[in-house]
Amino acid sequence: MAPTKRRDLIDRRFGKLVALYPTSQRYHGFVEWRCQCDCGRRVKLSTRALLHSHTHSCGCLFKETFHGVPARDETGHIYGQLTMLRRLPNYRRHVMWLSRCTCGNEMAEKIEELRKGHRVSCDCYRHRDGSRPE
Repeated sequence: MAPTKRRDLIDRRFGKLVALYPTSQRYHGFVEWRCQCDCGRRVKLSTRALLHSHTHSCGCLFKETFHGVPARDETGHIYGQLTMLRRLPNYRRHVMWLSRCTCGNEMAEKIEELRKGHRVSCDCYRHRDGSRPE
């Protein structure tokens, strides 16, 4: 078997990542590269991940977006009785927002639950018997 030709990726940019140097480690036969992200974090990624996949950051890009789509600023937006205060860190790949209900309670909720109308308040309007006021 002929030796494989090593690609020189030093100083090449892949999204927010810049390949710094190859390591002595391999991942499924591919050289792993030490990369520097624009956010300052360093990660190791294989040649294959850099050249043939959609790896564009150390993971910080996902935190700034929602499934690759830039998350819009919802500050001040009102869903039902909830006013959006600020974005929170993602939770299990869900964009989370801190909101304040008209009763004064604050709560964290997934933005998709708010947009779909599944959550319109902190449930303060419910009576003890579970009915809603008219």
